[in-house]
Amino acid sequence: PRTVSSLSFLGRGKLPGWLIMIQKVVNTVEKIRILCDYREMFPSKCEEALWNDHLPKASFDALAAAIRSKGHDCDIFGGVPNLIHAYEQKLSFPDTLFLNASDGMDQPYSRTQIPVLCDMLKAAYIGCGTFAATLAANKHYTKLAMQEAGIDCPRGLLLTTSTKEEGLRAIKDSDFPVLLKPNTEGSSLGITQESVCRSKDELVNHIEELLNQFEEIEVEQYIAGFDATDFVIGNPGHFLLNEVLVTQHHGKFFFEKEVLGYTEYLKNDVTYANAAGYMDQSTIQKIQEISQRAFCTLGAQDYIRIDYRVTAENRVFLLEINTVPALKMESQVGTICAIKNWSLGDFCDRLIQAAHGRLMCV
Repeated sequence: PRTVSSLSFLGRGKLPGWLIMIQKVVNTVEKIRILCDYREMFPSKCEEALWNDHLPKASFDALAAAIRSKGHDCDIFGGVPNLIHAYEQKLSFPDTLFLNASDGMDQPYSRTQIPVLCDMLKAAYIGCGTFAATLAANKHYTKLAMQEAGIDCPRGLLLTTSTKEEGLRAIKDSDFPVLLKPNTEGSSLGITQESVCRSKDELVNHIEELLNQFEEIEVEQYIAGFDATDFVIGNPGHFLLNEVLVTQHHGKFFFEKEVLGYTEYLKNDVTYANAAGYMDQSTIQKIQEISQRAFCTLGAQDYIRIDYRVTAENRVFLLEINTVPALKMESQVGTICAIKNWSLGDFCDRLIQAAHGRLMCV
């Protein structure tokens, strides 16, 4: 992807006003403002409790407090509606560095909304840009991009209502088991134990149910193995964190038939552990190398989380990329902080440092 530093105007001796404004942010004591659209703003997507693809407001209050604990001036700005209002009012934010911690509103590709609006406002922000957020929001096309870069991913087929019949005919008995997942949703929404289909009959029954709720369904090769996740902070040439964890469900780390769906996360049945206790160092290093390559292929910025399945033979398959992973101690972040002996504020300091380093190179 083209970077700002590659653009032709840099050779003409004068920077445009918006770049000067961004450089001013990183050369002054700026205000950190958190961008968030929180859970209580939206209807629940399950019957058991108020639960959707957003963190609760209490998580963002804790995040702001953690950043302030490190001496930063920090508050919660709001989310998509607040940025739209700022754009309509022609507001500018010359001394502000936004932290994008929002999943956007409630439409497909919602994680694209915040970076689009920040770019329109010419505002400096921590997090992935518009292109990376858009591509990562589409699981199918993310995998195609990663495969072009030589990264192993499960085989997959994208189905919609109009392509369902043709797609089902293309799936052979030897392709089973397969996993069905909504193509543009996050937080494991739409994924249950019934999403693992072991026959054409199971697939036909479940695909009908999912297409009544979601526009696009990814039919993916099911791979038995460890669920691994890698949280990456930094930018190409200077990564500050590349920490691999394994996922545990009721004491189980290796999954031969199961999938971790929204119910498991809703019930807080999922925990994380240092991968060093369950994988050899060469496999962990392989995941870390793949993550850096995926980061660059995506054109990511500052921080992402990448999910993997690792087989018993230590073959690594990239599953999907999250450009707005949860920044709360109850998530993978808490496990990483325990491993590193960090506070949440220490973790956030790395996010701010990553953005400063990137913006200073503009």
